[in-house]
Amino acid sequence: MGNNKATRALCQRFGWPRVFEDAPESLLPFIEEQDPRRLPGGLRGHRRRPGRDLRRVVPPEAGHRALLRPGDLPHGVRRRPGPITAYGISQNVTEEKKVAERYQREIGYLRQTDDNNLVAKGHYNLTQNRVLEYATKDDRIFRVAVGTAYDDAFRAFSALPYHESERREIADKLDRGNLLRRHQQGTLQTSLVYRRARPGDLPIWISMNIHTYTSPETGDLECFTYAYDVSDKMETDEIMGLIASEAFDFIGLIYAADDAFEYVKKSPRVLFPEVRVRTPYSQCLAYVRQNFVDQDELPLYNASVSIAAITAGLRANGGRHTATYHRTEGGQVQYKQMDYVWLDEAAQIVLIVRSDVTASFQRNQQQLARIQAAKLEAERANEAKSAFLSSMSHDLRTPLNGVIGFTSLALDEPDPAKKQAYLEKIDASGRLLLDLVNDTLELSRIESGKIVPHPEAVSPDALVPAVVTALRPSAELKHIDLVEDFPRDRQTPVWCDKLKVQKIVLNLLSNAIKYTPEGGRVTVSLKHLPAAVPDCRYSLVVEDTGIGMSEAFLQRLYEPFAQEKRSESTRIAGTGLGLAIVKRYVDLLGGTISVESALHQGTRFVVSLDIPEVDEGQATQQRTQAAGETIRGRRVLLCEDNVLNTEIAVMLLKNKGVRVDAAENGRRGLERFEASAPGTYDAVLMDIRMPVMDGLEATRAIRALDRSDALTVPVIAMTADAFDESVREAEAAGMAGYVTKPVDPGKLYEVLGRLIGATGPVSPGPDTPQ
Repeated sequence: MGNNKATRALCQRFGWPRVFEDAPESLLPFIEEQDPRRLPGGLRGHRRRPGRDLRRVVPPEAGHRALLRPGDLPHGVRRRPGPITAYGISQNVTEEKKVAERYQREIGYLRQTDDNNLVAKGHYNLTQNRVLEYATKDDRIFRVAVGTAYDDAFRAFSALPYHESERREIADKLDRGNLLRRHQQGTLQTSLVYRRARPGDLPIWISMNIHTYTSPETGDLECFTYAYDVSDKMETDEIMGLIASEAFDFIGLIYAADDAFEYVKKSPRVLFPEVRVRTPYSQCLAYVRQNFVDQDELPLYNASVSIAAITAGLRANGGRHTATYHRTEGGQVQYKQMDYVWLDEAAQIVLIVRSDVTASFQRNQQQLARIQAAKLEAERANEAKSAFLSSMSHDLRTPLNGVIGFTSLALDEPDPAKKQAYLEKIDASGRLLLDLVNDTLELSRIESGKIVPHPEAVSPDALVPAVVTALRPSAELKHIDLVEDFPRDRQTPVWCDKLKVQKIVLNLLSNAIKYTPEGGRVTVSLKHLPAAVPDCRYSLVVEDTGIGMSEAFLQRLYEPFAQEKRSESTRIAGTGLGLAIVKRYVDLLGGTISVESALHQGTRFVVSLDIPEVDEGQATQQRTQAAGETIRGRRVLLCEDNVLNTEIAVMLLKNKGVRVDAAENGRRGLERFEASAPGTYDAVLMDIRMPVMDGLEATRAIRALDRSDALTVPVIAMTADAFDESVREAEAAGMAGYVTKPVDPGKLYEVLGRLIGATGPVSPGPDTPQ
């Protein structure tokens, strides 16, 4: 190679020797892998193919490529034996090659990409002012013919309906002159987001990417555009932005005592009245009714905005209340939410914030449609349900047969002693039947995810010790030694779901007593674990010396209706659901359960639960909420269509000194309540399923009456519907309590005492007319 300064700098930069001997082999380490095969022919055949490209030379810098193009040997030089000297020049064309490669990749991407959100793509020659290629998935976005002048297409595109600020950005970003100038300044890519208006519908949001390249073949400046539909994302972003910047229609004050209202702040869309002008509240309501509320929507609107309903809701919900209604404005149905809170309860001043929840409501409807579709799909998978019902039907027949059979014998038996024995067996079978029904319903609700924990402050003695005390007589009847081991030094209240914990203990302990022979031993202990034990505060251990379980049965111990068929257990009654419920309750409460058992040696269950302690303030609040009021001397209206159920309820209530008026259906109950003087009834017991008018409809009608006690009288559902959705329907209709059949007298008295003693009106449900 030459000895000039440039050559020496080149060799020093790339690490080349100044003299390459044994060429072309000595050049191979500096050539990329795909090109060495071309090198020998390039040197040896230079006379036949003058100026052959020696291709890519690899210098030491990672990722760098240089292209060398050697010159030709002088014409007429003949090859002689010995070394051959080649003269040539080289030129670094890496950047040009990169530009050409990027251009080709862009062409390939344009013609191959088919992204789901890509709605249009185009290729234009800006120098020649021509549309070269254009494709769209939706002609409503924009349509242009190949060969059209770019400027004409740009003008047509700019004339489409946009928001004015976005129209200016489109004009700036897509103008041909601006694109040419920016490319010369080094700006090769740009993007913009715009929205196309659609009458009566949400706009279409488009994100456009714009790339410019110099054509390696012609030197013309070319442009590539890709338009993506981002409507879903932008609609969500825009709604969130609107919520952040305009989270309400107005903020106002209601002066309940004076029937007055004034705005603190309002949106420009809200016209009447003016801000900080105190106006009669009834006049404001009349304005809304006249201009925005349809006739058939007036009951819902009145129930939402009347001062009586607002103050009743505030008292019933601890000083906060929310109501919704819909209205028509500008031909569009809008859904409004009002949030109320006491600003000064003593002065009867209410702060109100109204917000528009139309978008949220529409999305909820879409979600409901998806849920309905999922429900229909789930209903097809009924094989497991069929098996469950088959097992339940089989197990129901055993106690039902005892009830029917012994009832028949008792009816024909003249001997009082034998009749009494039959009645006792009927009672035992009936209780087993009730346990089976309750357990089946409970398991069904757990499996469907409709049961959630309801923690409360509980004394430790009200958990395991209370259950042990209740079951001790059962153990003593079999002469079983029931041993308890509880930490008496820890009496701080704990925070847990009392009923579910007690159900776990009850099932495990009753099973231990049932399956332990006479003279055996059952031990139950509750240990408080140190804080170092993760996710566990208490460990419950139930251990017995009973008949035990086989290894094979332990594998399906927690399956519904699972019972090990053995001679020792043939006389032991059970539903086979207790341990299935225990396992699911433990999982629901975030605990663990383990079991050890051996045939004829006994069984040991260990349940670990996260039960934290609570402070005295929470415990005091819980005791206050649980306190009930006496019901003696009270008067109750009972709405019940079944004669036997009416007779039982009347006897239970009269035993506590409660006066009862009975109505055979909801319509008759409504008439009796309406005909009575305000305050006559302290409570209404309402069956849900009745002829003529059901309990939900009757409750809504009572809440809608124009009398002082219509919103204050407690309406209590007393029904055989034990599912959570039935409870929610009752609450929505305006019911304040819920008692299931068969009626537990203690539960009935507790609910009546608590609700009759409660102060303030009951909040009507959202679907209760006014």
